Amino acid sequence: MNIRLEHVSKQFSNHLAIHNLNLDIRDGEFICLLGPSGCGKSTTLMMLAGLYQPTKGNIFFEDQVVNHLEPKDRNIGMVFQSYALYPHLIVRDNIAFPLKQQKVPKKVRHERAEEAARLVRLENFLDRKPSQLSGGQQQRVAMARALVKEPDLLLLDEPMSNLDARLKIEMRDEIRQLQKKLNITTIMVTHDQEEAMAMADRIAILDQGKIQQFDTPERLFTQPKNLFVAKFLGNPPMNFLDGELFIENGDQLIRGEGFQLKLNKRLNLPTSTKVKLGIRPHEMKVVSEDEGSISAIVTNIEHLGREQLISAKIGKHSVRFFVENETKIKIGEPIHLHPKTDAIHIFSEEMGENLLV
Repeated sequence: MNIRLEHVSKQFSNHLAIHNLNLDIRDGEFICLLGPSGCGKSTTLMMLAGLYQPTKGNIFFEDQVVNHLEPKDRNIGMVFQSYALYPHLIVRDNIAFPLKQQKVPKKVRHERAEEAARLVRLENFLDRKPSQLSGGQQQRVAMARALVKEPDLLLLDEPMSNLDARLKIEMRDEIRQLQKKLNITTIMVTHDQEEAMAMADRIAILDQGKIQQFDTPERLFTQPKNLFVAKFLGNPPMNFLDGELFIENGDQLIRGEGFQLKLNKRLNLPTSTKVKLGIRPHEMKVVSEDEGSISAIVTNIEHLGREQLISAKIGKHSVRFFVENETKIKIGEPIHLHPKTDAIHIFSEEMGENLLV
């Protein structure tokens, strides 16, 4: 099912939670709403579910405006952060509960519950109660209960936030495979960027009720449109150096405290324009001193198993980058760094937009 939000806003008393939101979601897509707490992602999900009505704008399911349509009439499946299972019911009856509300005959709803249980590999747990299941199994029950109605739209509200790190990785693969197998349009709210990057076809990054960028995981990472997206996405985060543009011998360069860098792509901006240079940690390499290198002092070393994460100072700025375990570096040692010039980002200091996108 195609989903479209046109100029949607949501006001709570004096707080504007969502401001002029526009989204166009294709049939069968897996979309993540990603952002910090309070950015409006859960409010957007609640409007799609019919639990909130938009203050302005329209929500379309295909070509039908559903602003005032009750949740029960939207043919959606929803998985909550808490799973919201009924503790007194066995798994079979938990899964079948939405069908019971629809007055589906008992035999039919049990057959469909068993079919949904097979999809999530719970067919051997149908007679157990939720208290007899692990966290991952309870999540599967919640997923089966959402799928048993054969929904047109699946809404996931931080469904893996209660799982440990190892189980999260397993479950996100299972959910992604299941979603693709059933080809259900799916929208998931998460604050976990790694989760969003691993699962989504496209990600909408929100801040203060506005979409900052709606794009594929790859483009969000390699071509962030503004400083917020660049700072939010990436672990460890992007390095930033304050500088100014200037011309020397016909070349355009950025100069800041402790560094100078020649640009491959010339910007149509006046000399002395203040900018922020952005470099992801994996795009910085330790080199022997040369004309294009930047001097730095090592301040910390983190051993991560297969590599080391190095912190260093360039003038007043702190930066981080990776080196192989075999690289011999000591705290306090002066080093030379060479950023990959075709992978740098330059942001306007005034407006925050990426000048290279």
